[in-house]
Amino acid sequence: MFLTSTPKTTLPYTDNTNMVRRGIRAFSSSIRTTIRGKPFNLIPTTNHSSKSNLDHTYISQILSRTDWALLLKHELSSNRLTLNPHSVISIFQNQHNPLHSIKFYTWVSNVNPQLSKDTSVQRVLGDMLHRTGPVVLSAELIQDFSNSGFRVSFDLLCVLMGSWGKLGLANFCNDVFSQISFLGISPTTRLYNALIHALVKSNSIDMAYLKFQQMGSDNCFPDRFTYNVLIHGVCKIGVVDEALRLIRQMKDKGIYPNVVTYTILIDGFCNAKRVDEAFGVLETMRKSKVRPSETTVRTLVHGVFRRVDPTKMMDNASEVFRDMRLKGFTPNLVTFNTLINGHCKGGAIVKAREMLEMLLETGLQPDMFTFSSIIDGLCRVKRTDEAFKCFNEMVEWGIRPNSIVYNILIRSLCAVGDVVRSTKLLRRMQEEGISPDTYSYNAFIQIFCKMNKVEKAEKLFVSMSKSGLFPDNYTYSAFIEALCESGKLVDAKKMFYSMEANGCSPDSYICNLIIKTLVQQDCVEEARNIAERCKQKGISLNFDCNL
Repeated sequence: MFLTSTPKTTLPYTDNTNMVRRGIRAFSSSIRTTIRGKPFNLIPTTNHSSKSNLDHTYISQILSRTDWALLLKHELSSNRLTLNPHSVISIFQNQHNPLHSIKFYTWVSNVNPQLSKDTSVQRVLGDMLHRTGPVVLSAELIQDFSNSGFRVSFDLLCVLMGSWGKLGLANFCNDVFSQISFLGISPTTRLYNALIHALVKSNSIDMAYLKFQQMGSDNCFPDRFTYNVLIHGVCKIGVVDEALRLIRQMKDKGIYPNVVTYTILIDGFCNAKRVDEAFGVLETMRKSKVRPSETTVRTLVHGVFRRVDPTKMMDNASEVFRDMRLKGFTPNLVTFNTLINGHCKGGAIVKAREMLEMLLETGLQPDMFTFSSIIDGLCRVKRTDEAFKCFNEMVEWGIRPNSIVYNILIRSLCAVGDVVRSTKLLRRMQEEGISPDTYSYNAFIQIFCKMNKVEKAEKLFVSMSKSGLFPDNYTYSAFIEALCESGKLVDAKKMFYSMEANGCSPDSYICNLIIKTLVQQDCVEEARNIAERCKQKGISLNFDCNL
């Protein structure tokens, strides 16, 4: 076989490099020989009398034969095989052996070169090779191609490199590229772009830079795609200043950034929490007369809320959003939800409702995330009754509340001491078939502890453990604080020492609380021991127990 399919857990380039080189050299020596096929009257025929009878299993059987190329040509000439993007993609998607897809693509490249360059065809093939890969070049498959009169095409090599990059096989990409002369392929800017893109995908930025610097020695010159790939790579690892240097370099070479370049840069600045500069990129785009796309707007809006305090930059983000709408861009539900969530977290409920109205005017329907953001926002500003109205409205829309929504409301009711309503809501949640989680229990445990009803909190703690749930730091904090305040130091210490056994590490708040209580109870030596352990673990203490 020409390609070898190996499990994803292996690294084929460590075992197959010599095999690749042998195969490529064998192909190099045989490429000068013209391979002539047998006459068509010697090709076995079947009872398939129409195109509709030619199924994918039959194609697989053809591709498993040594004379697969001749058989495929015969099926095509007999009008039993139709070639178009849909049919080629269908054949790819129904091949269990990825080598068959590779062979079929190679054959298509020879009988219909334009079809093999179709982006949808190449994308589906690349995705399939990624899912079933790694699929690597081998001497057997190269020889199989040679025997059929074919060679590894430029386009196939680009598709293969893309799949290797997604799988993190940077070294294999580099090894194959260094041997392309034996395949009869000369380096081009497009091939370099495919290699650099694959290296960036595999997080091998240093190797990508080496290949970028090597381009000139092969008389190849970077284009906008080359720079965009590298800019994306450095932004991905947080080196945004290097991205700015690359943009200056490309401008010096007469290559000007496009909307893709600027969108990548905006995402890089947002990820680096340099949101002011992300907005600055938008201004640069306006001056350069580069129109932002919907992707640009989405990237900026999402980046603002992903990396910055939601109360900041809201006006700027909303202004960009409205400006894009006026220019004809139609935001999707994700963009609306991001803005609604940001406004709600910032306490701007009125603006969140305005966004909801815009969402409905656009013809979109709110989903679980939309409603949960608004409910959470209303609860944050203590408008619990309105939150319940929104909850009922969500149900009317046919959206079934999940545990997150129930927990938001339960937490809000518990925070104001409304145990009766929160308990009813918990029962309703269980009746809906939704089991309480750690957050649900924490809300009740915390309120019972604050009400000095430690016994009830302890019962919930036991019930929680029986349900297979594990307490977290919030659970322990509430308990330990309540036990310390009620003078139950022995129980508080037991709870404190049991934390690590249950997979929780005491935080600064808990450690300071237990040390302070121990000192107040004249247990200075024990307090000093705990303080020493905390310091060893890097936990900051604000209570001085160096007595």
